[in-house]
Amino acid sequence: MFKKMNVIFISTTTALSLLLSCSVLADEVYSETATGMVEAAVQAICDGDKDRHLAMHQREIAPDLYYDEKFSAFHEACREKRILSIETISDLGNALMQEQKRRFHIDTNIVMGDGSVYATTFRVIWGAFGVPEVGNPVEAWRLGGISRVQVPTLKEVR
Repeated sequence: MFKKMNVIFISTTTALSLLLSCSVLADEVYSETATGMVEAAVQAICDGDKDRHLAMHQREIAPDLYYDEKFSAFHEACREKRILSIETISDLGNALMQEQKRRFHIDTNIVMGDGSVYATTFRVIWGAFGVPEVGNPVEAWRLGGISRVQVPTLKEVR
């Protein structure tokens, strides 16, 4: 009987540690699809969470003098008008992007409740990056950017 309890305890401990490591990964892997990564980035900005938005790049970001200004403007628009829809525009569908696993530019139009449209182009990249808590690299989508972080800006008012 003692051995059975010991095995159950070890199995429970193993299951718990796997569950915890998966939750750590879930905090670092923001989406399983390229367009989902774009939607997660838009949501992070809408929520006013700069740390989460910058963390989605999984690399050091060059300072952008206008980032705070653009971030605040879009965050305020989200608070005041709410997002009606997010339209992602790409030559390839999610299934093909997932199959090819490389870099893609995804144009994004965000229609607000008052009809105004914010737009940007997000660069998403498939690759391996390190998760400090786990120590092993994880393959997933992340945001790219040549020299600066992309934030949606007002395109038109309908």
